[in-house]
Amino acid sequence: MFKRTKAWSIGLTTDKGPVKKVNEDRMLLRLIKDSVGDELLFALVADGMGGYQYGDLASQTIVDFFENWLDQYGANLFLADHPFIYLEQALPLAFSTLNDKLIEYGDFYQKKLGSTLTLLVLYKGRYFVGHVGDSRIYHWEKIQPYRFDQTDRLYPIEPETEALAPNQTLTQLTDDHSWVNQQVKQGQLSKQAAQSHPKRHVLLQCLGIEAKLDPYFTQGAYQIADIFVLCSDGVHTILPEQKLISAIELLTNQPSRFQQQADLLVQLVSASEGATDNITLMLIQPRYLVRPRGFKHKVAQLFLG
Repeated sequence: MFKRTKAWSIGLTTDKGPVKKVNEDRMLLRLIKDSVGDELLFALVADGMGGYQYGDLASQTIVDFFENWLDQYGANLFLADHPFIYLEQALPLAFSTLNDKLIEYGDFYQKKLGSTLTLLVLYKGRYFVGHVGDSRIYHWEKIQPYRFDQTDRLYPIEPETEALAPNQTLTQLTDDHSWVNQQVKQGQLSKQAAQSHPKRHVLLQCLGIEAKLDPYFTQGAYQIADIFVLCSDGVHTILPEQKLISAIELLTNQPSRFQQQADLLVQLVSASEGATDNITLMLIQPRYLVRPRGFKHKVAQLFLG
């Protein structure tokens, strides 16, 4: 008899890149257990604005804020019927509080403190996304033999979302709050032209610059062995999606290589022509750890006789 326990394959890498002297990117990943031992994963990427002073202070402020936020309110996630019910109410306030805090810091230092913020929460087959700026989250999915039980879900899954397409797909879950993306949506610019446009780094909104903020929030379903990618624009402006897909394909059956692959991808981006920005990448896969029942007892017998 075999026992399946939920686990994670994770690769995290950040680098200042080949040009900048300071890494203004920051990332955070935390695992929080509920009362029965199931883990909620909380991850974020914050990209301090390269065009503003003190960008690293802005992104570090975001990480420090959510470290304290999780320490103080993490247990509250499981007091509601589902953690996402709590997040729906708490995260908009958290984004607004952070925005005000960075504006206050900017006034105090007489500097502009700007940063993107893109966060992902995974729990029992559902994801929650909060986002402002142009960092990204991608969701890689395909048909899997194992699926979360319906009892793990907060909401019933519609038939069209439960049955995934036969081909593997990479979906961008976030929407870039950038000038070029706005032009693409309005039909004024092609996606290809946007990738090299001089204004491709101009943001329409981020934390710490304007009092008015309109973060993007969404949620959906995932399956065991799906892969999530979080990255700053230093990655997605250089690394074509097809190369990202190829890298993910190498990981689908190699859970131990996530850190190695994340390191290699960041090295690839850093060595690429046109790479000038900080580079941050997170690869995350929920999976099953399968082992014989009584595994600990058998290991103990092996060593103790």
